[in-house]
Amino acid sequence: MIPLLAEICSFTAALIFFGFGIVYFYKSKSVKHHCSTIQDNLTSGSEESKVLIFALMRGAGGGAIAIALLTFWLQIQYSKHAASWIPLTVVIVDLLFYLPSLNAMLLIKKNTSVKPPVVLLSFAMLLVIAGYFLNISSAVKR
Repeated sequence: MIPLLAEICSFTAALIFFGFGIVYFYKSKSVKHHCSTIQDNLTSGSEESKVLIFALMRGAGGGAIAIALLTFWLQIQYSKHAASWIPLTVVIVDLLFYLPSLNAMLLIKKNTSVKPPVVLLSFAMLLVIAGYFLNISSAVKR
């Protein structure tokens, strides 16, 4: 039962990161909304500023997609082989994406009217951490 719960937590977190990544990488409406909001706040905004913001958001989206795929793949590998290094690797890799993203989202939330998905990505990270503890708990019982 515990291995199944670990998989559910990890896969759900991966789906959240993947959804975030798809929105920021492919959906131009969301990106254009952010660009126009930032543009309104810039006194001497230019087309180059929009391109820069667009590129940064696409980079974040691509990172989220990569993290989601890696989390999914590593959880499958752990389910097959139970290598002890995998659960901690998932947490570290996801934190490498989450912490800078959280910092950026909190800056955006503080300084603009945009409402970034802080709670959603924080929930995904909590699921990753729960998956970690469930995975190491199930390894002890194997």
